[in-house]
Amino acid sequence: MTAHTKNIFFFVVLKKKMYLCSVFLKYICMENVSTKPQKGFFYFVEKTGNALPHPAILFALFAVGTLVLSTVAYFLGWQGINPATGEQVSAINLISRDGIHRIII
Repeated sequence: MTAHTKNIFFFVVLKKKMYLCSVFLKYICMENVSTKPQKGFFYFVEKTGNALPHPAILFALFAVGTLVLSTVAYFLGWQGINPATGEQVSAINLISRDGIHRIII
């Protein structure tokens, strides 16, 4: 018979220092954890990523933005040239009846 054990981790602050504690079968092991303010590229990436909203909200915002931008491009008459075929391509209004049909199918 094998005994299953679990490690429980928690933080303890003693005299303005933070310690990472692990409880394993009534034994306490403390390791010093740095509390210095971090700087650098990865710190910036982490803070920026934490400031972003939920991915589903981002997806919905970009989808609505695409619909609005397609409508603006259609009414302004934006056109481009397909580099593969050389033919002229016009913007399509995705909020119109034909545009909704194009999205669904």
